[in-house]
Amino acid sequence: MNMNALKEIISDLVDKEKTSAIKNHGYTLSDYEGLALLREEICEAQSEIKLIAIWEVALKQSVYRDECHQYSKLVNEIKQKAINGACELIQVAAMCDKFKESREVRESESKA
Repeated sequence: MNMNALKEIISDLVDKEKTSAIKNHGYTLSDYEGLALLREEICEAQSEIKLIAIWEVALKQSVYRDECHQYSKLVNEIKQKAINGACELIQVAAMCDKFKESREVRESESKA
């Protein structure tokens, strides 16, 4: 799969996540609330990336020590954290769209 096809799939997932977030929680009532939601998702994504780095160091140490029995477990941990991180980053992108859409809705309601 090439990068453009992957981006298209991810964009669809972002749109579904945004739609679900709005359906379940509504639009944000202010830019401050939108920012708080966005920051929460960014923090969660950063946490997963930090865990990837920690597990990568553990894998590197195992490789240097020739501890082959550890490789599978460590690589699986890195993979799982990468998947978790990808999910969190999809939520970051969705909250960006929710932020923008919420602003548009509030602005149109204030003009009405």
